[in-house]
Formats: sequence, structure tokens, C-alpha cells
Amino acid sequence: MTANDLGMTLRDDGARGLAISNLNFVGVAKKAGLNFGDVIVGMKVANPARYSARWLYLPAFLLLGLVMLWNWRGREKPALAAA
Repeated sequence: MTANDLGMTLRDDGARGLAISNLNFVGVAKKAGLNFGDVIVGMKVANPARYSARWLYLPAFLLLGLVMLWNWRGREKPALAAA
């Protein structure tokens, strides 16, 4: 994906970073809140090789269920009262 695909044109602003020189008013960049003259000094990009944090829920719930099963099976049965 390029800057043109996002609806903006960038120019090199030297040591400051990349400045937005042209912005399409119906583009993705405008909808994201970028304006003319904004300087982009860095970008955070998700690592595609990293697993989603949501995958942690599956083993956590399995472990919780296992602990609950052990506690349920390990309960002592109440003794019957002698009449």
C-alpha cells in the first residue's frame, strides 16, 4: 500500500520526517484525521508473524476447566447421618 492509495502525497521534510503535501478529502488519510502539513516521524506496523493475543484465551479456558474439574472430582462426599 502506498501513500497515494491512502489519498495523500508526501514530501521529504529533511530531518523532521515526511510532510503531507497533498490530501484527498475523501481518502483514508483524511478520515483518519491527518491534515495538510502534518509531519510523519514514525509508523507502527503490526508484525504479521506474531500470533494474535486472542489465541491466549483458548489454553487459559482449557486450563481453568481442568482446574475446575480436578476440584469438583476431589471433593469429599458428605457422610450420611446415622439415624
